[in-house]
Amino acid sequence: MDIMSGTPPADDLQATIQQVRIDLTMVGKAPFMRREPYNLILVALADTLSVFGRSITRWERAVADVIAARDPLPEEDRQALRAELAAATENGAYQAMRKEAARMIPTLDRRLSVQIGLAVGGAFVLGAVSVLGVVAVTQHDANAEAARWQSWWNATCADQSPHRVVVAGKPVCQVPIEQAARN
Repeated sequence: MDIMSGTPPADDLQATIQQVRIDLTMVGKAPFMRREPYNLILVALADTLSVFGRSITRWERAVADVIAARDPLPEEDRQALRAELAAATENGAYQAMRKEAARMIPTLDRRLSVQIGLAVGGAFVLGAVSVLGVVAVTQHDANAEAARWQSWWNATCADQSPHRVVVAGKPVCQVPIEQAARN
């Protein structure tokens, strides 16, 4: 099919539309259809099909005009224009990236250095505070535990208790494990 020529194409679709119109017209003129109401419908369908054929022809001509108008430059000019555009785009992108990289690197280094310093300082402070917190909690618990054991010792192993024995010059309290576990 030659779209570029000004003549309507003679393809299968146009031929099919024409043949269906002829068939519909012949059936509409048949003697048994003259008094049938379907005769009017067949005539209307035949006329509608002619509209489709004209529409297809117009669309094909419009597409051909768009294709012809799309590329008005000769091939040599197109090649030169493409090369110039590619070179200009490449040069512009290269220059812009160099300027942006020169601007970003010191900013990135300064910002990153500050962030690293803050992170290290924050980690140091957090570590020191957590160590002090653990020491305070364990010391508090240790003092309370020592006081509890001291009161148990005083109650169970007093000087007059039968459980108190002196070993190597030091007083030792001999209490069965079950009794110590209950306290």
